[in-house]
Amino acid sequence: MKEDFPLPVVIVEGKTIGTRKARRPERDAESSLWFSVLGSEYYKEKKKATDRAFKKYKRLKEKFKEEGWQLIQDFLNGKLNAGQLRFRIKKLFKETYHKAYDLGMESSGVPFVKKETIDISWLDGARKHEYKYLNGFLRDLEKKSGKMDYERRWEMYVNTLDFVYQAGKIEALPAQYVIDWVMTEAEHCESCLFLQRHSPYTKWTLPCVPRDGTTKCLSNCKCYLRVRPPKNQKEWLQAKRIDKNWMLRELRKIKEGR
Repeated sequence: MKEDFPLPVVIVEGKTIGTRKARRPERDAESSLWFSVLGSEYYKEKKKATDRAFKKYKRLKEKFKEEGWQLIQDFLNGKLNAGQLRFRIKKLFKETYHKAYDLGMESSGVPFVKKETIDISWLDGARKHEYKYLNGFLRDLEKKSGKMDYERRWEMYVNTLDFVYQAGKIEALPAQYVIDWVMTEAEHCESCLFLQRHSPYTKWTLPCVPRDGTTKCLSNCKCYLRVRPPKNQKEWLQAKRIDKNWMLRELRKIKEGR
């Protein structure tokens, strides 16, 4: 990918990982034990796991893009009615979101951490939150209205899949890691500058991930997360003390221009 109580929907995007509830403590303990047992070998294993999972994820994302666009074209060409399009594209979303999350978890390098009921609850909530925007797109398709090119609009939904993959990865990571918000050489919004300035984070203080809709640049975000060992204990403790809820409130203000 090159504490712990939900906030009200009015404050942040409902699909933001910062809204997820704390998982059972045993999961962090299991991931940390794996980290401790492997020692320096963990970093090598993690890189291998990340490379394998990311290749699978790229194929999944391309498949999502092609199949979704084909459904839209079939509707526009009269091969599907509105009800069929709605049913099939939402089924595609559900299946793809779950696969992307699983691949994110796989990329963590901790092989025995799997998706649980509480993960599924957050994941389904994130997907349903995205449906609020998808439903608007589907209505525009039915009415043949809207200002943006339909293919470009669909690609924005495809790009948001990245946040699902990243959320799965962060959920499965050992708690000893810190996470940098890294900006590329592209033009960046005020939200991303704010996030970069306050990094690094731990897996439980990270307020959001790129392209989850929290930043002003939405799914066009060009940032990425860098997961690494902390430089020292002081850096890890500073990352642990970050007030995630304050971060989310400030990001909301930035997004609204306040």
